[in-house]
Amino acid sequence: MTSERLTNRASVKYDLLKFDHELRHARAERDRAERQRRESEALNRQLERLNNELSRKMREVEELQSRLTSEAVHDPLTQLFNRRYLDSVVPALLSGSARRASTLAVALIDLDRFKRVNDMYGHLAGDKVLMMIGRLFSSALRPSDVICRYGGEEFCIVLPDTDGEGATVALASLAERLRAMAVDWASETLTGFTFSAGIAVAPVHGQNFAELISAADRALYAAKGRCRDRAIIAPGA
Repeated sequence: MTSERLTNRASVKYDLLKFDHELRHARAERDRAERQRRESEALNRQLERLNNELSRKMREVEELQSRLTSEAVHDPLTQLFNRRYLDSVVPALLSGSARRASTLAVALIDLDRFKRVNDMYGHLAGDKVLMMIGRLFSSALRPSDVICRYGGEEFCIVLPDTDGEGATVALASLAERLRAMAVDWASETLTGFTFSAGIAVAPVHGQNFAELISAADRALYAAKGRCRDRAIIAPGA
């Protein structure tokens, strides 16, 4: 009996040791799994932060590219298109007009005696007037018309599906709105703005932009010589 009890006690003791070992092993495995879970969650959170940061950076790059693209084709003062854009878009407009057997008018506009504004009130006043004129021109024309600041106080307007008479009417309306424009500067209100313009029509005055600009420029010179404040169609229309 004594021998049997000793054997049972040894067996129980062995089982206890075995269970204790298995329990410690299970706890170790549980702790390892918990650590892996926490590490995985931390990695997932880090990955999410990195993805969000990458998305933000990509949006910033896209916005910057869009801004640079816009700045490349817009005049920074008036926010009108610049000559680079005009040179790139007019050939397609001319091709479209040719396919439709339609006319396309090009108008060169020069503000009359604009130098007086700069001389009397300074170049900052002149810049404000040009900004206001840019807004006026943008709102006064059709969405299909293309207007750009051609240089200094000179502007170029391309009017698709428009003949000389239609361009003259459009410019007369534009001139009327310009005469009514008032610009506050310091303690004064600047008014009385006018322009002279020359109009050329495709295909009558030219098949390409260079020919049309040349014809419109000659007509503009004639308008300047006739007391200004008028639009003249190039001869031959």
